[in-house]
Amino acid sequence: MDLREDNCVTLGSTEATLPCRSAAVATGSSALAELRIFTNLAAAEPMWRALEREVVFPACQRFDILALWLRHVGTLAGVEPMIVIGFDGTGRPSMLWPLGRRRVGPFWVAEPLGGTHVNYNFGLWRKSLAESLDAAAVADLLARIAKLGVRVDVLAIERQPSAWDGVTNPLRLLPHQPAPSYGWRAQLESDPAAYLARLMSPDTRHNFRRKERKLARNPGYRYHRTETPEEAARAIDAYFAQKAARLRRAGIANVFAEPGVEAFLRAAVQHGLSDGRPLLECHVLECDTEVIAFCGVLRDDRRVSALLLSITGSENARWSPGVVLLIHLVSECCAAGYDWFDLGVGEAGYKGWFCDEAEALFDSFLPLTLSGGVLAAGRAGQNALKRRIKQSPRLWATVQSVRRRLFGAGCSAEETR
Repeated sequence: MDLREDNCVTLGSTEATLPCRSAAVATGSSALAELRIFTNLAAAEPMWRALEREVVFPACQRFDILALWLRHVGTLAGVEPMIVIGFDGTGRPSMLWPLGRRRVGPFWVAEPLGGTHVNYNFGLWRKSLAESLDAAAVADLLARIAKLGVRVDVLAIERQPSAWDGVTNPLRLLPHQPAPSYGWRAQLESDPAAYLARLMSPDTRHNFRRKERKLARNPGYRYHRTETPEEAARAIDAYFAQKAARLRRAGIANVFAEPGVEAFLRAAVQHGLSDGRPLLECHVLECDTEVIAFCGVLRDDRRVSALLLSITGSENARWSPGVVLLIHLVSECCAAGYDWFDLGVGEAGYKGWFCDEAEALFDSFLPLTLSGGVLAAGRAGQNALKRRIKQSPRLWATVQSVRRRLFGAGCSAEETR
């Protein structure tokens, strides 16, 4: 079935489209025969969803979640959709980059939709295509994007894994640099006790069981995944309040107060809830008087990703409720047969209790015009400095200390994004 639509920009020729000519992508049913840019999200939706059913990709790059982000956040920030889709010789979509473009001074920058609310940027690739491309073919792909009539000076894709579930990332073949932070993941086991024993010492596990007994003294204490709109609203309300307090103590600007962000996450926790398949799941430790800890979760058929985490500022914070909540969550994931669990990107001490793989990620800042080289070099230098600071315990501790002295009074080490 040919899923191509009309609401797009195609490489110009007398036939309105021009096949890709790189030797690596020239012929065959698995080859990239045509490239298009869709500036209308609805027009790209059928191809996007078709690929979702057939390839592996990060759950945070699902159409539903990025459409919500664009509606509530991206549009307000001046982001225009720029969905790059490649087709094979039969008209099937073979790759998709969910990009948006925005003005940065005199430049147009193309970046993944979702901004900092997406942990991993990989795109959607058929494995046969991803593995057939060499560096020249990927460079040719970018050159052809530059000729499709939508101005882009720089393609900036951060936080990229080298591979996703066995599919290699073609952009690793072009110039790139290490990302400032690692991604944290672990391969799960069918036995939750065996998984926890692999990552936690007996004393550590005993300590957290003791702490949960303290938490269990609260009337109505339980671990729970929200199931109704009212429960989800209560949970996400608690998250925003807890996170605002934490960021204030840390002296960090509250990114959740930026235009549209709360609306985006509120929509995500309600989307699909009535069908029992919420887009963003809310997992909580709660009692009759408060939500003690919150975790926002994305999942696909094989992997569970903890996207958001917060804890109360009450006396209950003494008993490591965020860690206790994650113990319940990963135990449920093991029992349900999932293969992988991740805690996203960024360093935090508690992550080592659940994830024993620090996955190196990379950033690509690729100029598509001569003038774009200036901005690409600047972005690359900025991220290189950020990495140097984050990977130096002394420098990173200094930055955190200065933030607290200037803007706040400290925060819990077990909270993250």
